Amino acid sequence: MNNIKKITIIALFSALIIILTKIELRVVNYHFHLGNVMCLMCAFFLPPLSAGFSAGLGSMLYDILFYPNGIFIITTFINKFFMVFVASIIKNKIMHNDKNVSLIISGVIGELTYIILYMIKTFVERYFFYGLKIQAVILIMLEKLFSSTVNGIVAVVLSIIIYNSVKKIVIKYL
Repeated sequence: MNNIKKITIIALFSALIIILTKIELRVVNYHFHLGNVMCLMCAFFLPPLSAGFSAGLGSMLYDILFYPNGIFIITTFINKFFMVFVASIIKNKIMHNDKNVSLIISGVIGELTYIILYMIKTFVERYFFYGLKIQAVILIMLEKLFSSTVNGIVAVVLSIIIYNSVKKIVIKYL
């Protein structure tokens, strides 16, 4: 793939991540966004570095656009980069007769990577930067763990459905 095409594809996936992150589903006190669906699509279609960069860039740009005072935007880039980088590597390494099994495994491991990194970020942010008591930090982390897990499950399921619907069209242009 030439450099102009690679840059264009990374920019397109990053833009789609920004758009889908803006789409939120609210359930009771929780809100879930669809950005991770497109992040996993990056992992399914692109090689690891391009996929990770697309996801990290799109997610970081979303934070810059909609949370301009966020001091943790670099952790957004890092967390999303590694989530998708890991998922893409695993998808490319697993050769299963049923492609959906490969997508499920890579999507789940990618989401678990993100959740672990997000929990670390939450702990550091709330305990060290905001100075909250450990009990409060744990409660916040449990709430974020729940919503991140549900968001991850939704992302894996929807990304596989969408991937199977568009793979022939997208692969033709990649």
